[in-house]
Amino acid sequence: MRRIGWRRAAGAVVLVAATGLVGGCGGDSAGDKAGEKLAEQALEDAGEDVDVDIDGDEVTIEGEDGTVKVGSGEVPDAFPDELSIVDGDVLSSVDTPDGAMVTVASDDAVAAFDQAVADLEANGWTKQQVTETGESRLAMYSKGDQSAMVVADGTTGQVTYTIGAG
Repeated sequence: MRRIGWRRAAGAVVLVAATGLVGGCGGDSAGDKAGEKLAEQALEDAGEDVDVDIDGDEVTIEGEDGTVKVGSGEVPDAFPDELSIVDGDVLSSVDTPDGAMVTVASDDAVAAFDQAVADLEANGWTKQQVTETGESRLAMYSKGDQSAMVVADGTTGQVTYTIGAG
């Protein structure tokens, strides 16, 4: 079985977003349906058999091997409870069969980063790399067959959390 390729899924999401803009301010049912059809056709032309659904600011792409969801507003279900996500507006999220990513706006991105690193270490994750440059932070950890990455940008207040398979 084939997996939905990240690049193909991302391309479809860009296509869907562009179609929503052309259709007029998104949320337009006719524009959403046109975007769904265009994205499905583009992925099918690339060899993927998928169903694309647009619901407000969330795009769902379903294929043989799973579902990819891209949107904003919610933390993906795939995030483990042992990694705390800072309170704030969820700017974007991606949920796939192989992992998840969420970007949150924070009042203190550096403090949120420090809390995420403390959570990972307290729950048995192994540090692979931690880099700090000015107001930017990057941490990569592993545990079993999972990997975790936390990126914080103190100048924009954004914190991105990524959990995935090895």
